[in-house]
Parts: sequence; C-alpha cells; structure tokens
Amino acid sequence: MLEKIKITINKNAYNILLKDCENFGFYKNETELNKNLFFNTIILNYYDHFSSNEKSFKESISKTLDGKLKGDKDETIDKLLEVIRKSEYYKDDKEKEIINLKPTKITEKTIINIENNLSIYASLASYYRNLFTSYSNLKQNYRELIIFKENYNLILESIKKDKQVNIVLTNDHIINNASVYKISHSREELYNYVLISTSNSTQTIRLAKIKYITLTNLKRDISSDTITLFEKQIKYGVEYPLLSANEEPVIVRLNDKGLKLYKKIYLYRPTPDKIEGNDYYFYCSHNQIVHYFKRFGSNAIIISPNDLYTKMKNYYFAASKKYLSFSKSEKNVDKN
Repeated sequence: MLEKIKITINKNAYNILLKDCENFGFYKNETELNKNLFFNTIILNYYDHFSSNEKSFKESISKTLDGKLKGDKDETIDKLLEVIRKSEYYKDDKEKEIINLKPTKITEKTIINIENNLSIYASLASYYRNLFTSYSNLKQNYRELIIFKENYNLILESIKKDKQVNIVLTNDHIINNASVYKISHSREELYNYVLISTSNSTQTIRLAKIKYITLTNLKRDISSDTITLFEKQIKYGVEYPLLSANEEPVIVRLNDKGLKLYKKIYLYRPTPDKIEGNDYYFYCSHNQIVHYFKRFGSNAIIISPNDLYTKMKNYYFAASKKYLSFSKSEKNVDKN
C-alpha cells in the first residue's frame, strides 16, 4: 500500500470538500464522515478530466510562448502554471487546512499513474492540491456528477441504448424495471435528479441516493403523458415531482413586502406564468408553492386552489397556537 500524502489546501476549498462529503453521504457511521474515502473518490473519478485540462492548458501556454523562451521550456511552463493557479485559486485566502490522504485499493493504480507521469518540476502534494482545488471550483451539480460518475454513466448508457434499469437506493429499497427519461439538475445548480417511470408510477430520485444501477435487456417504456409530465416538471423545478401534467394553477397574492421578498429569496423560487397586479399565477408543483411561500407569513396569501389555501392557513394557525401556549414562564425555564 502507498504511503500517506500530506496536502496543504486553502480553507475555503477544504470546507467545500467537507460539505460535499456530508451532502453526498460519505459516512463511516451515523455521525462520522468518511473523508478519506471521499478524497480517494475525487481522485479516481476526476483525475482523467483534470489531467486532460492540465495538458490542454500547458499546450496553450506553450504555443503562446513558442520562440520567446530561453532555457528549459517545460520548467518555465510549470512555474508559470503554479503562479496562475495561486492567483486563480487562492486569491486572498491565507488560511490553510491539511488533508492526510491515505491511498486505498481503488485508487492505487491511479495514484501510481499520477506519480509516474508527474512533471519533474512539480511535487506530488502540489498536484493533489491543484486537483482538489480545481474540483472545489466547479458548480455543485457538476461535482455530484463526478462523485457518482459510474452511476451517471450507466444512466446515460440506459438512455442511449433505450434499456430499462434496476436501481438499488442507499436505503436498500429496490426499484426494478425502471425506464429513465432524463437526468436533470435543479435550476439553482445544486443537485441532479433522475426521472424514472415504472409500470405503475413515476419517481424523481436524487443521483446521490442511488447506490447501484444495472441495465436490463428490456426496452424503455415511457408514455407520452409521462413525457409531458416530466417536461413540465423540468421546466418549473425538477426537484418537485408533479402529480399531474394538468395540476390546478395556484394564485398567490403578494403585498409590497411580499414582492420584495419574492425578488430577494432566490432558492427554490417558482416562476409565474402570469402576473395580474399583485396576483401571481403558478402552474408548478403545489409542494413547491408551499415550501417556498411559507417563509413569507402574511406577506403572501394563497388565493386558489381552496385546498392549498386551507393547508397554508392551518400551517400558520398551528404555529400560532404553539406560540400562544408557550408561556413566558416556560421561556424563562428554557433560559435557565
């Protein structure tokens, strides 16, 4: 087994790595993150892409400087690259963190390959620092595709070959004979969602929640109605499944403060299809409406449909009762 590698990385990039480790479910147990497995997964799945970009970058610099250099050209290019990386990645971030990387069996061949092809002018630690920093600068949905590269490629293959799949989720639930329609990321570019159709239902699954996926010999079977439903879901918010392509529109009335909140709160914000004065008309998932507007309080009132109006009213009524029943004496006890 290869020896441990000590890598110094800026704190901002390190925090992104830790957050991804948590978001993508890399745990040793219920509470402890499996950071080493996560770091090794990045190396395994991102190495080819990162190395290809580095090669292209060096070739571009080489062409630009062709005929203008004296001495060792490769050494100059490597040193210039390091200056560029420090300018691009580190900026004013002077805080650093240490990654103690322990190679595993799954990355042993990749790490040996990295060592064998490493420039004589670069250190192994700096190579990994640049690889991890490059990863951290990608958008989150792209980072998720890297971490779950194998399952992502199998999903694309099932679509290309028009084959159904069997899926095992991280909670060990099994979905057999599923037809994948598309994989699409949220508008906020946070996560990727797999849209599947089975014989009796449609489902939306986060890519990170898929443990295993295998192709079958059965042809995909997705009805035209299901395609219409999925396309509408992608348009309005892929993370919010629709029960029907003809789900009843929602009318939300916003006051002046509500209008300001709507412009300010971007995350999971639904897109209106029509605006009449302060009334906003939405044709998206009802769950998306409730999830988004329940933060607005009295500044956004659901006018229609009636069942959604009642649901939101009961939500605030229950919260109000809870606050009213929470007496001043109880608050003082909690403080103590």
